[in-house]
Amino acid sequence: MHVILDIVIEFSRNVIENKKILVNYIIYFFRRKNLKALIFANKNNYKTFFSCLDRILNCKYISLENKNQIRSIGKNLKFIKYNF
Repeated sequence: MHVILDIVIEFSRNVIENKKILVNYIIYFFRRKNLKALIFANKNNYKTFFSCLDRILNCKYISLENKNQIRSIGKNLKFIKYNF
């Protein structure tokens, strides 16, 4: 999963449209009705989800505005214990 995320982030580095696609996908994922079940299905899902979230929020290629949008949506998900 990390390798795929690295490829997507690297691919998004110089292409604005790709950054929008990446951010929109994350937002779509947050809004899934079964997100809680997906994350807590097993320890690997849980670790992978938060590891990917860390990498995305620390990525220098994604704008602060987009990161704040992701943080805002994530904060509204009460079952996620993450320091947005």
